Amino acid sequence: MNTILKYFLILIVFISGIFLSCSDNLDTEPTDRFSGTTIFRDVTSAQTSIHGVYALFWRFVYVTGNQTQGYGHQSVILAQDVMAEDMLQRAFNWFGFDYQLDYTRTISVGTASRNYDVWNRLYTVISNANYIINSEETIQGDPAIVKNIVAQAYAMRAFCYFELIQGFQFTYLGNQTKPGVPIYTQPTVAGDEGKPRGTVEDVYTQINFDIERAIELFTEIGKPVQEHPSNIDYFVAKGFQSRIALVQGRWQDAFNAAAEARSKPELKLLSNTEIMTGFNRYTLPSTLWAMEMINDQSQIWASLYSFLDPEGGYGGNIRVCISRWLYDKIANPDFDDKRVDWFQPPIHGTNNTGINVNYGQMKRRFHTETNWVGDIIFMRAEEMLIIQAEAEARLGHYDEARALLNELAAVRLTTPEGLTAYDTYLNSLADAATLPTLTHVDPTNVLEEVIMQRRIELWGEIGRIKDILRLKQGYDRSYPGNNHTQFVTTVTTTKPENGAFLFKIPQTEFDGNVNISSEEQNPTD
Repeated sequence: MNTILKYFLILIVFISGIFLSCSDNLDTEPTDRFSGTTIFRDVTSAQTSIHGVYALFWRFVYVTGNQTQGYGHQSVILAQDVMAEDMLQRAFNWFGFDYQLDYTRTISVGTASRNYDVWNRLYTVISNANYIINSEETIQGDPAIVKNIVAQAYAMRAFCYFELIQGFQFTYLGNQTKPGVPIYTQPTVAGDEGKPRGTVEDVYTQINFDIERAIELFTEIGKPVQEHPSNIDYFVAKGFQSRIALVQGRWQDAFNAAAEARSKPELKLLSNTEIMTGFNRYTLPSTLWAMEMINDQSQIWASLYSFLDPEGGYGGNIRVCISRWLYDKIANPDFDDKRVDWFQPPIHGTNNTGINVNYGQMKRRFHTETNWVGDIIFMRAEEMLIIQAEAEARLGHYDEARALLNELAAVRLTTPEGLTAYDTYLNSLADAATLPTLTHVDPTNVLEEVIMQRRIELWGEIGRIKDILRLKQGYDRSYPGNNHTQFVTTVTTTKPENGAFLFKIPQTEFDGNVNISSEEQNPTD
């Protein structure tokens, strides 16, 4: 049976308590056992359901094994980071198969695999969103609240299809006619026939319809700011829209949407002091979208900070590090960049465990030591600024792109001399918007510097392999002096648009969907 047919409304699990402890199990019975009309009879029940769906972004509930490395959307982002070149692990453990590209290179498509977890998780959210969207006319209560709930569901669905198409197919530009992912917009029940893959263009048409509808509904009710940091609001939806337009090469649309996202009241770039607090509080003033994690929601070992924080569960033994090449760019003494303190300096010899490991990440830390809890930030103002800068460079507005990069530098470089040196450096770069085939190349033009700042500022936050695919670049971990521990020698990672960079469709989809054949599986190289 197709995934989206198997997994129905998570909300029925949350009716008795919106957020479950880590010992609870997700009920995955087919939907034909319940009535959507009954569940969404009023705004109270609909709000309960939408809050429950948000928990899907951080819970581990989707795989039959390896749950420890499948703790919600942030675990997918981390996997997509180690699949690329800017992040590495000092020892093999959880996420090791991602780092080696084994899940995507050898078609590990069972129910304990990363591929199954990603596909299953996103389609489960889509299934829930479909029921909410299709109940718009029957939910009783304040019309503004109804519109807010439905707008969130549309934005959720857009987000999920966007993540699916980025993970399971090459980037939009040049690949519009290639196979996409199945599209579902109506409630489904056990026994419904699965959908075919369609095309990439089909998927982006649906994504844009959904995000535009979400923005339209939010606008109709006055663009209210989210009541809780986990809730998608108008400004988060604009952030989604900017990401989508960036991938599609709609540069002016990307700029406009990012600028609108940054117009959220009281939103501002983080200071040099704030960036050293661990990125673990949704209250940071640059946060657009985040999951607040309270102590009794901790999944302890199966959680982001268990892996990243060197004083967490796995973090000290599976030390996550930045690549030496990227660290050296941040550590340029001419610029006095505070972000160098996100990582341990290379003064610790051969240590591979504990806090003091060369290039070890110190950027993201838990805020509660007893159970390694920290909020999970999914979108912040700095990303929007960098999208604006890339859009300006792509449009040939090079001075405007430089001005945006200087705006970021003003809150990252710590001395007047560093700011002057960086401005001089920016002005020395060519007015051009081309990129090299490989990523370990010093910037020579404005666009290359924008991408460099994106790699630095958003390290560990957005899933680097998605940018590798979007920019049609390859990478080489074996550069001179590298600190990588896995080189994936059986895959030519220097080849752009490599099938090893894509997730693979899980076997359960081929088994249960008569409209998708195993011959449609994604390539492995």
